[in-house]
Amino acid sequence: MTAEHRSQKKPSGTKQVLAPRLVIDPDLDTALRKLIQHAEPSVLRQVESAEGHSPWRALLAPLSTRVGTGLLLYSGYLLLFPEARAYTDLMLKALFEDVGAPAALLDWTIAPGLLAVWSLSKVLHRYQQRAEIRRLRAARAHYVITDGLGERARALIGRADHALHTARRAVECEDGAVGRAQVDELGREPWEISVSLRDLVEFTASSAHEERHSPRLDGRRGRQDAAGSPSATDGSAPMPCPNPELEEVWQAIEHRVGALVSTCEEVVALNAEFGELRKPVESTPEDDALLDLRASTARHALAQTDLEELRTNLTAARRALDAADATPVQPTSARELREGVDGVT
Repeated sequence: MTAEHRSQKKPSGTKQVLAPRLVIDPDLDTALRKLIQHAEPSVLRQVESAEGHSPWRALLAPLSTRVGTGLLLYSGYLLLFPEARAYTDLMLKALFEDVGAPAALLDWTIAPGLLAVWSLSKVLHRYQQRAEIRRLRAARAHYVITDGLGERARALIGRADHALHTARRAVECEDGAVGRAQVDELGREPWEISVSLRDLVEFTASSAHEERHSPRLDGRRGRQDAAGSPSATDGSAPMPCPNPELEEVWQAIEHRVGALVSTCEEVVALNAEFGELRKPVESTPEDDALLDLRASTARHALAQTDLEELRTNLTAARRALDAADATPVQPTSARELREGVDGVT
């Protein structure tokens, strides 16, 4: 299949593919990359917020619905099953006998103590998360969260990421027609596409918010806008229409994704064809005989060259004899005849 035929194929990247949850800058430090990849979604959501919650809010964790429900169920269990409470008392006495606490205080101090320890552990965990959030916030410009970008943007990111991963799998062997270094040069394409889509989606959302809260200039003047829709002073609400300038940006990004997909498909096709050419072919007796016959053509060509050279020498000898007949002095030996031939040639 020629390159022209391959370029005319329908791109296989048009099928639905899943977009990655995160797209990370390929030039980012390895430690920060691992931190972003292993961060919990809740931590990333806190990074997105304007400012994080105070770690001391974890002290209010015992007041949550789940903890309160658990304590209520546990208290009801102890009331309904006295033998379970007796077992709990024995266990508490065994645990606290070395502490010297009065036995009368064990029943009502253990629950608040456990809650206090649990709350403090939550506070420490929040402090660790706060340090992690601080590092993630410093690297916020180096990763894109695709969850809130919309289906159209996620589809484009998924196509670009899938095409690049397919090309990288195709060049895992170093002996292909296209090397790994050439494909690695495309590594920034999904990242730059994701950043462009994030900026476009954020700008679209902010401009839509401003349009909802501020009347258009044409509407205030009582004129129709550029699209021909009636203004706000006519008493009819204009239908929302897509911004042609933003749609042009969308199409430019889509064309870039299409070019990336086509390039990656070309890489896969070239390496596949190169691999087919490198496969060993099992020869048959007929193939061996054909190869021998084709090899004999070289011998025939050499023989033809020798015969043509001999014919040239014979023609020269004939000319020398004709020249000798025309002269009064005849050659007395074959040596003189050869010297005459050499003189003619």
